[in-house]
Amino acid sequence: MMQTSTTEGTVTSGQKQSLLGLSLLGCGLAVYSCVLHHRMTNLLLKSLSSGLVGSGKKRWARRGGKKGGGSDDYTAYSDDDESYMSGSTYGASTYA
Repeated sequence: MMQTSTTEGTVTSGQKQSLLGLSLLGCGLAVYSCVLHHRMTNLLLKSLSSGLVGSGKKRWARRGGKKGGGSDDYTAYSDDDESYMSGSTYGASTYA
């Protein structure tokens, strides 16, 4: 046998205000994230166009290691031979 409830729920004005406030907060955070993403994208494009990021083409060369079971270490040499980046596939890259 199924029981039915005879009490009806009422929505208070405080619940309505809370729902409105949380909705506005969610919309505001969504707009803020879009603005922040737009600014980061513009900063990245500006950095790429001015040469601050990715200024030289890098050539990756495999360094000597054991054949088969050794670590896979790679070194990137830039075209201007002023800098290089070395690292391993198992660890973080380091800059020298």
